[in-house]
Amino acid sequence: MATPQVLPEPEGFTADPTALLERYLVFYRETVIRKASYLSEPALRASRLPSGWSPIELVRHLGYMERRWIVWGFLGEPVDEP
Repeated sequence: MATPQVLPEPEGFTADPTALLERYLVFYRETVIRKASYLSEPALRASRLPSGWSPIELVRHLGYMERRWIVWGFLGEPVDEP
């Protein structure tokens, strides 16, 4: 039987759901930025997907979505259109 894959998670323990969500956001934000930083400038702008999206477009999209859902959706603060 295959060993189940263990996904990386932020370190530390907390029972506070807000603190836990914040840890996950920081952890995955840093992971995306770190992985994108390994790519060359041409690789950041070239698509490998049928959708045509490049890695830099994905990073930009994630930033807009984080702002949209955290700032507007959860905090109820207005945000500009991307």
